[in-house]
Amino acid sequence: MPESPAASEEPDAFTRDVPMHIHEGLLVTLRMHGRHLETGDGYVRIEVLGEDGALVQNLSIADAIRSQWGDGAPGDSTEFAAGQDGYAMMDVNFDGMCDLALDGWMTAGANLPRYYWVWDDAAQRFVYSFCLSNVEVDKVNQLLITEERESAAVTVTTVYQWQNGALCPISRTENEGS
Repeated sequence: MPESPAASEEPDAFTRDVPMHIHEGLLVTLRMHGRHLETGDGYVRIEVLGEDGALVQNLSIADAIRSQWGDGAPGDSTEFAAGQDGYAMMDVNFDGMCDLALDGWMTAGANLPRYYWVWDDAAQRFVYSFCLSNVEVDKVNQLLITEERESAAVTVTTVYQWQNGALCPISRTENEGS
C-alpha cells in the first residue's frame, strides 16, 4: 500500500489507507498510522473510516497492548519488518465478517504473534479480542489452531474454540522434533 507522511506526528511517521470489506455491503477504510522503528515499522493507531470518509472509530494499539499484558506492558505500537504490510484480514470468530489482525512484534524464531480485533456488527465497530501466534483458521470445524515453537526441538499445538463469546483453548499438544 502507498505510504504518505503523517501530518502532525513524529518526523519518521507514516500513514497507510487500506480498504477493508467487513461484509457484503460494508466497506471501511483503515487509516493506519505508524512509525519507523530501529527494528522495522509499527502501527500506533488506526482510524476506521466509513464509506463517506467519516470517522467511525479510533483503535489505540497501546490500549490493546495494555488490555492484553497489563499496565506494565512495554511499548505502544506493533512491530513488523520494514517493507511488509504488518496486518491481515480474516474471519476469526466465524460470523461471516472480516476481522483485523496486526503483527505484534518480531521474534527471532518462527512465531508470528498478532493482535486481533473482531468486528461487532451490532455496534458497528472493532472490539479488541486476543493475541496469539501462528493462527490458522479451520472454517469447517470453526476452530483456531496455533502451532508455536517453544524451543528448537519443541512445538506446541493449541486448538481454540469460541464458547459464549470467548475464545477458549480446548486442546494442547507438545511435539518434540528430531
